[in-house]
Amino acid sequence: MTDTRHAAAQAPGLAGPATQRLQKRFAAALMPSYGLPPLALAAGRGCRVFDADGREYLDLIGRHPPGGVPGPHEQPVHART
Repeated sequence: MTDTRHAAAQAPGLAGPATQRLQKRFAAALMPSYGLPPLALAAGRGCRVFDADGREYLDLIGRHPPGGVPGPHEQPVHART
């Protein structure tokens, strides 16, 4: 079985020039504990995310913010005094 999770990082030409620049910075600054990220996400709008090269992806993760930080409450929460 072939591992394709990091195909953009392993196959030349799949990662665009902006992503490749960020991958080089990443590799120079951090230990390779988790490998090279195949994407450099730069922006998001609704359920769409965009990489550093402007490619659009559908965000299938949903409302899970980075680092597991909970999002805002749907209704205001009042502190008890």
